[in-house]
Amino acid sequence: MAVAGCQIVLRDRDLRTDGAFWIYRGPHFLGNCPINRGTDCVDCPQGEPLAVSLTGVPVIPQTRGDAMLSDQSSSAHRRGFTLVEFLVVLAIIAVLVALLLPPATRGRGGARRSQCKNNLKQIGLALHNYHDKYQSFPPAYTVDDAGRPLHSWRVLILPFMDSQTLYDQIDLSKPWNDPVNATVAAKRPSFYACPSTDIAADQTTYQAIVEADSVLLAGQSRTFASITDGTSNTLVVIDAPQTNAVHWMSPHDANGKLLLGMNDQTDFQHTGGIQGLMTDGSVRFFSQNLSDETWTGLCTATSGEVLGEF
Repeated sequence: MAVAGCQIVLRDRDLRTDGAFWIYRGPHFLGNCPINRGTDCVDCPQGEPLAVSLTGVPVIPQTRGDAMLSDQSSSAHRRGFTLVEFLVVLAIIAVLVALLLPPATRGRGGARRSQCKNNLKQIGLALHNYHDKYQSFPPAYTVDDAGRPLHSWRVLILPFMDSQTLYDQIDLSKPWNDPVNATVAAKRPSFYACPSTDIAADQTTYQAIVEADSVLLAGQSRTFASITDGTSNTLVVIDAPQTNAVHWMSPHDANGKLLLGMNDQTDFQHTGGIQGLMTDGSVRFFSQNLSDETWTGLCTATSGEVLGEF
């Protein structure tokens, strides 16, 4: 309730029910007057502004301007946000971010790792289907009559990766980087991309182990029967560190030496190690702390090493 001149202005919050208000001049009670809830204002006796109360307790009269300023001040006070409250809110937000962000990050990392694993499994199935059709694994790369490398095993298994149309666009008689193959070479298929990598659109980190006693051999083929170390103990393809990425059609891959001293590397796609495709089609995650002796044994097909836990 506010008083403007000799008019008493009533606000809804002042009068909750029908009743009466008391009129004062100074400390002196002058009387009361009945009033209804819907009334906006009433005239008061002539003279100085009066103190008016709906409860019998005097309140200090205000002019209309004073009342408006009081309302604004009260509203600002109600809306005000102290520095302490602001800092408390910031602290709460920081704690929530600290609690929620790591699980969310781990969740995304786990999903990418799972997709990478599925890609490798698909490659493993394609290698097995190639073997079923041709009675041997593909060579690590094809060569021309002069022995020059032409195309990678990644090209040779395309028909078994549901990509026959893409395969048919490649001129296998010309090198992978010949202009006639430029259009196909410019963009790798999605299944040759680990989702955790940040590499060029024509590169891949899925590389075969290629050396003298590997499953995929340069310019020649190997059969299941010739893998005497056991298919579950022999690596065929790895998700190499992205600093070692190669063009997806190129006849370039990894060798066992790439994996030696891996505990000193920091550019893994997946925290703590790499994923690898075994010759039996299973996919394993290998810790970066694996010993060099174990890596060497995993990369060979017939050397007869006795492997420990891996």
